[in-house]
Amino acid sequence: LQFLYFIAPHKYCFMNTLIVASAALCTAALPRGGGTCETLKDCNGAGSCVANKCVCDDVWTGDHCTDINFGKPYRCGEGGACLQDNHLGIYSTWGGGVVVGEDKKYHMYAAGFKNNCPLKTWLTNSVVVHLSSETPHGPYAIQDIAINSIGNGTEQWDGLTDHNPAPLKVGPNLYTIYYMGSNSHVAGTEVCSEPTSLKSAEGVSCPSSDPLQNLPVCNQKIGIRYSSSPNGPWKQFPSYILGPGPTGEFDDLFVTNPSAFQMRNGTIVLIYKGRSKEKSGEMLTGVATAPAWNGTYTRASPARTLNVSTNCEDAGVYFSEKMQIFRLVLHCGCNYQYAWSTDGLNWEVTTPQKPWCTVTYDNGTETFSRRERPQWFVDPETGIPSHLFTAVMPTDVHKNQSWTFAQQLLQ
Repeated sequence: LQFLYFIAPHKYCFMNTLIVASAALCTAALPRGGGTCETLKDCNGAGSCVANKCVCDDVWTGDHCTDINFGKPYRCGEGGACLQDNHLGIYSTWGGGVVVGEDKKYHMYAAGFKNNCPLKTWLTNSVVVHLSSETPHGPYAIQDIAINSIGNGTEQWDGLTDHNPAPLKVGPNLYTIYYMGSNSHVAGTEVCSEPTSLKSAEGVSCPSSDPLQNLPVCNQKIGIRYSSSPNGPWKQFPSYILGPGPTGEFDDLFVTNPSAFQMRNGTIVLIYKGRSKEKSGEMLTGVATAPAWNGTYTRASPARTLNVSTNCEDAGVYFSEKMQIFRLVLHCGCNYQYAWSTDGLNWEVTTPQKPWCTVTYDNGTETFSRRERPQWFVDPETGIPSHLFTAVMPTDVHKNQSWTFAQQLLQ
C-alpha cells in the first residue's frame, strides 16, 4: 500500500511513485511529522508534540521534523540574482536577503563584486548591491549600489570592503542593513587580482598593535546602515556596532557574518561568526543583543556559541510566531545544519547535517560546488518563511561565477 502526501496546491506524490510531472517537488515529499515524541526536543523544535506524535511547523518535514521542506528551485535567470552584464560592472553576487518595501516591491541586498570581479576578491572589491523584483523569488534586477566604502581611506573601519549584507526592516519606513566591513593599509585597487597579503586567515596570527598592519581578513567587524527608504540613501553610524571580543574569547580575532532578528519589544538578537587568535582556523557562531536596532550591542554573557562543527558558518535566523521558537540554518561545506532556541541565546542542535548542493528542477538536476550564506524570506503577511536564498557556485552556468539562488519553501 502506497501513501499519498499533499505537498503543495496541485502537486501530489506517492511515497515512491510520481503521479504528476514534478520531480523537483516530489523528492521533498517526506511526512509532515508522525514520529513518536514526549517533548519539544523530540520534534527538534520544528514541530509540536501532540498526543505523543510530532506535528511539523510550517516549512519543516520528516517524521521528527528534521528537514527543511524545500519546494521549487529557480534556475539562473528564472529567480534569485543571476546577473548578466550591466552598467554597474557587477556580474557575480554572493548571497542576499530580501525585505518588502512600502512600494510592495521585493528589495534584495546582496554582496557583489565591482569591476566584474569574481568571489575571490571579496576582501577588496565587495560592495552591497540593491536589486528588486515584483515577486519574492525574482528574478531580481540590479538597481544601484547601496553600500560602497571602497577607497574611503584607511581611517574608516570599512574602507576596504563591504560584505555579507543582511537586511532587516525595523519599523514603518525604516530599513537597516547589517554587514561586515574591513580595512588595512593595503589599498583596494578594484582589480580582480588576489594578492597573497589578502588571502585567508587560516593559520594567520594578527599580533600587530596597529590593526591596519594586519591582513584585512583579520580586521573584520560588523556595522549597520539605515534608511527611510529601500532605495536609500543609506546612513552610517560613526563606528561599527560589534568588534573583536576580549582576549581569550572565541571571537577575539574578528567578527563577521551578521544575521539579526527584531523581537516585538524592539530587542535585537544578533547571530554572528567569530574566530579566535588561538584557533584562527576554527569558525564559531555566537550571540549578541541590543535593546533596539540603534542601541548598544552586547555579547551574551557568559559567551554562548553553537555546538556545531567548526566548519559551519553563515547563520540565517528567523522566528516562528506560531511556536515562539527561534530557528537558524548554517552551511557546513555542502551540507546545512539546523539549530533552534526558545530564547535566542541558548541553542539546541538535535539533528545531523543534511546535504543540499544538488537541487532537482522539473527537467533535470544541478550540483553546485558551494552553497552558502542562507537567508530566510519571511512573508510579512503570514509571518511564515516562503523562500530561502543562498549563495551558490555553479559548475556549468553563469560563466562558473557565483550567484544568489532562490528556492521555495513548502508550507
